[in-house]
Amino acid sequence: DMNKPINVLTGIDCWLDNLMCNVPELAMCYHVDGIVQSYEIIKTEDIPYREGCQFPPGVVRDLATNLLSFLKANATKEGHTYWLFKGPDDDIVKLYDLTSLCETDRDDNPYTLPVATLLYKMAHNMVLKSDYETRLKESGTIRTLLKHCLDMLDPEKFPEYYCAAAYMMSDLFIDDNITERDWTYDENDLTDSESSKDTLSFEKEKESVTFACVDIKTLVQSKKHHFRENQDVPRLGPVRGNLEGRAREALKYLVTALRSNMVYRRIQATKSPDEKDQKSDEINQKSKLIVPLPYQTTRNCTKFLIDNKNRLTGDQRLKSIILHKAASAYFCLVDRCEQDKNYGSCLRYLRLALNCYSTEFKLQSRDQNNIDCKKLLSYIMSIAGDCRLMIGHVTSTEEIDKFREQYQIMSDIDSEIQSVIDEVGIDENSSEFSWVYELTPIIERNLSASAHAYEYAINIVQNLGDHEKERLHLLVKRLGNVRNETGVYWMNHCAQELKDMNEEIPKVKIKV
Repeated sequence: DMNKPINVLTGIDCWLDNLMCNVPELAMCYHVDGIVQSYEIIKTEDIPYREGCQFPPGVVRDLATNLLSFLKANATKEGHTYWLFKGPDDDIVKLYDLTSLCETDRDDNPYTLPVATLLYKMAHNMVLKSDYETRLKESGTIRTLLKHCLDMLDPEKFPEYYCAAAYMMSDLFIDDNITERDWTYDENDLTDSESSKDTLSFEKEKESVTFACVDIKTLVQSKKHHFRENQDVPRLGPVRGNLEGRAREALKYLVTALRSNMVYRRIQATKSPDEKDQKSDEINQKSKLIVPLPYQTTRNCTKFLIDNKNRLTGDQRLKSIILHKAASAYFCLVDRCEQDKNYGSCLRYLRLALNCYSTEFKLQSRDQNNIDCKKLLSYIMSIAGDCRLMIGHVTSTEEIDKFREQYQIMSDIDSEIQSVIDEVGIDENSSEFSWVYELTPIIERNLSASAHAYEYAINIVQNLGDHEKERLHLLVKRLGNVRNETGVYWMNHCAQELKDMNEEIPKVKIKV
């Protein structure tokens, strides 16, 4: 109603909001049934003096400052939940530490899920609203939020949220949007540090009472309460280190996400329809949060891992999302092992990467126009061509034996991912890519596989657009190089055969 002034509470709320956000003006819109009829621009400094909502700004400012100082001085325990309370006729405001009510079991705390999902939402917003470079700089803060989220939740009771947070943590280490230049950047620019480890060391919490209180009369006195500076909350450092370390960290969290998914499916399978509806209603009362995956590579829409009814996305879709990230991580490991000339490990990681890709393709029934999958596959086939070419240069039986030992090694993380692949029904021995990771000392087979891999990558890159012309040119040069080496190999082979043949033919002396 344009004829009625705004009340005091609305005026204070708008004034404080503008002050905190440093907004110079307030727009008051008057509407009928949602249709704006007119509007009025009010300067922020004039809000306290509007008719009907007058209030002393100095008193409110002192009240807010003192109350904030009181909270900062008493709400100091990391990870604790506090409740600021004032009774109807009380002369004091009390601050309760609610965490102390649930010391026996963290999951008894009714605030566990809301706080954990809030931490996830904050991390998600930081990822969604930043570009790649900014995201790298803020990765320490994002990791800290997600680490606390994971620490608060029991994966057996909240597997859907645990799965979402674990996946996003892996996304910090390996980005879906990473380019070939990023894959092969000079790792001397980055240094391995303890900050890459997901550990937070906090000082032992001091014994304290479970509530604090303050007299309301003192809150309106200017500068009555002074904020005592506390040490900053410990935070994890930004994501740093070489690709190998980052890839291994990503795989660790991806396996965590897969485990949580298994728990969630098991719980859902044992519930009756009535129990599922009741549980959904209970969770909806605790949290209305929609928890999405970080982003799609095009960033034009959001992928959701949990829907608005707090249900985890379909089993097949979730596995395909996780395995796509795993394929990217294994590609990083191939890149690192190639630099170290550990070609047995290269072939092992190529096998796992291509198995992840094949499983993803089968689960999602991806069509041939899926750019993200095809682009990743082109990178995998490109580096596969490099590896097979270099193996073709190895003639030492000792080196080949070393490669065979490397090829057989499987970590626990690799085994868990391979078990998911096996469940889907991907047989690595009969896979369409089995020729890529074949370990053989036969030179011509390695050269042939190298050329075939480059051709496979070229066929993909040709359909990715003009922006891939530089990489296409590089792949064509590599294909030309391996074709040239193949020609030289067969020329030398023919020359040797001819030489051996000539030596076997007995020399006949002709008498004249």
